[in-house]
Amino acid sequence: MSGLAFFDFDKTLLRKESGELIALPIGVRGLVHPWAGLRFLASGLMYKLGRVSREDMQFIGYSTYRGGRLDTLITTLDGLWEGTMVPGLSPAVLARLREHQALGHGSWVLTASPTYVAAAAKRGLGVDGVVGTRMEVGGDGRLTGEPFLPLMQGPEKARVVHEVAAEAGVGLDDCWAYSDSMADVEMLEAVGHPVAVSPDPVLRELANRKGWELIEHDAITPLSKQGQTL
Repeated sequence: MSGLAFFDFDKTLLRKESGELIALPIGVRGLVHPWAGLRFLASGLMYKLGRVSREDMQFIGYSTYRGGRLDTLITTLDGLWEGTMVPGLSPAVLARLREHQALGHGSWVLTASPTYVAAAAKRGLGVDGVVGTRMEVGGDGRLTGEPFLPLMQGPEKARVVHEVAAEAGVGLDDCWAYSDSMADVEMLEAVGHPVAVSPDPVLRELANRKGWELIEHDAITPLSKQGQTL
């Protein structure tokens, strides 16, 4: 294996937050309590307005799944992949994923969302692995709505990058990381080829200052056009 590519999920591989895409479909199927779903959607609006912090929004999202059966949720989300998730994929990032795969690079999805939310990407996109935030499950097979800490973001994503690269025998200089957010800056700094994807303003400024590659969701830019060592 000559390289590895690591992709954030929400607002990177997907153009939007995964929770926005699946909230209605899983809500109408009764997999989350209606009030929990409404709270999540309302909080999402407040988050966009800067009234709710990213961390608070994450924990509100996790709590939405409280009481749902994990096996039912996994089956449902797998069935929603084609109709709900695929239309939300970023054209530019999907093109990069396919190019990495064509070059024989390993590909991984790392996400702060619960693992089961992105798990269908392993089948649907042929990635080598999906690692997300682990959720607590009670003895009755139902989710408690509580995540195990630390969340799969920041230092944890960087840790996984180091572990996967070491196991694959790939140097970090031959690794790519894609993210939209400063929450993943440790992962971006860990690799030889950090890529900011339609980034938030702070990450955009950092990427410009450090000379990192920037790509936008609707502008497909092949690796070969970036002077990368492939």
